[in-house]
Amino acid sequence: IAWLPSLSLWMMAAEAGVGPPWSLGLSCNFEIDWCNWFIEQSDGFEWERRKAGSMDHTTGTGYFLMVNPSVRSSLGFSARLISTLQAPADQGQCLSFWYRMDGPQIGTLNLKVKHGGEPDHVLWSRTGSHGAVWHWGFSSIPHTPAQNYQVIFEAHRDGFLGAMALDDITVTPGGCSVQKHCFFETDDCGFLGTKQHPWIRHTGTGRQGPLTDHTLGTSKGHYMIVNCSADILPLGQKATLQSPAFPSLPHTQCVMFWYYMNSSDPGSLTVYVEERGTQRQMLSISAMQGEAWHYSNFSVQVQDEWQVMFVGESAGGASSCYIAIDDLHVKEGACPKPGSCNFESGMCGWSKPHGDWYSWDWKEGVTPLQSPSPKEDHTLGTEAGHYAYVDIGELGIGRNGAALASEHLPATSGSCLQFQYHMDFKEQSSQAKLKVKLFSLQGERTVWIATGHQGRSWMSQTFFVTSLTEFQVKLEKLARCSGISITQLN
Repeated sequence: IAWLPSLSLWMMAAEAGVGPPWSLGLSCNFEIDWCNWFIEQSDGFEWERRKAGSMDHTTGTGYFLMVNPSVRSSLGFSARLISTLQAPADQGQCLSFWYRMDGPQIGTLNLKVKHGGEPDHVLWSRTGSHGAVWHWGFSSIPHTPAQNYQVIFEAHRDGFLGAMALDDITVTPGGCSVQKHCFFETDDCGFLGTKQHPWIRHTGTGRQGPLTDHTLGTSKGHYMIVNCSADILPLGQKATLQSPAFPSLPHTQCVMFWYYMNSSDPGSLTVYVEERGTQRQMLSISAMQGEAWHYSNFSVQVQDEWQVMFVGESAGGASSCYIAIDDLHVKEGACPKPGSCNFESGMCGWSKPHGDWYSWDWKEGVTPLQSPSPKEDHTLGTEAGHYAYVDIGELGIGRNGAALASEHLPATSGSCLQFQYHMDFKEQSSQAKLKVKLFSLQGERTVWIATGHQGRSWMSQTFFVTSLTEFQVKLEKLARCSGISITQLN
């Protein structure tokens, strides 16, 4: 690690009005040094400038910043990367960066801004595993005339297994483009609701609504909610939540989101796409089974700027009715069929079950792991292809399993489940298991099991599933061992 000036002494000088020379800016690829960024000392849990194989984002072989949440005795600590004091800009600015957050039990990465003596303000936040790939993040830095400011990247150690990385920080004049992925954790992402019947940004600690959000799976997580009780939203009236304007799309895009409607007289949720003042209904939801977050999506292709509109309506007789929205994504390409995913652009509707300890991850074939993993995915057959995997060889006794669950699927008298899996273990006598289970209100049953080393190549499995009620497919990996990988779920 390169030598760094004492941040605490520098801050004291700045508060005394002396301060360092003005920085040349926030942009940095960390290939030569730390540029105008400093680390805050924190008992060994801190950002490090590293060079590791092909992990660098800039050149593939260069330097980047990394923090390891698995450092012992660091639970609850935060590793903070802080910019030099910045002079107020003539206009708003967009700060963009590339980040990685991978591991079965990872913490939180925050982007903050601090003006003068004011408290830190969170601009952007991500929690949990986002796969062993680089993601592009960005946030607008608010324009505050006559106020100096600092930008802070904070890795919070509320997880314990995995790693976070940061690279290629860039600042450009003007505001950022609209976010195509909104968790509602730091703000409402520019969504606007009707004034008479407003949608509000809410947490599970309130009197009404889901007890946990979908993003974090905790009561502290945020989502958007509307009260559709008969005395608040009378029959025939609507509560609209409208997204910011997205740019025109040259290709088909997939809009994905999670929703929650209480099961007794839930009212209805209708989703529209508005383009040039014309609205197209994309889907309508008026019933759901069980108190849980449900996944939905639709494909859209437009020629001009467009917006997504969520419209909630009351059933007319319910004394307690609410509709909640969380985790909106807009991604290139048509939406997959329910339950299907090739993992090329993410995890689709598959996620860690609520309350589980460890999560499956997502990676490119070229990304190295400590344990054996496929060098090529099955979909594309190349190192650039992606798949879901779990590598829990280092997990502790008693917490040695990880599950991946589908979205809720409709009842079926007979559907085909097909997937490719990879179970290649150094210790070929390993008794590690991969289970496929069906989970519904009727209970949980195992429909398939593979045990131990299965070979060096991708294997295919197909079988029929039936369920009298709405259900989920759950992939469950058990026992300490090397990695298991899954691709092309249909």
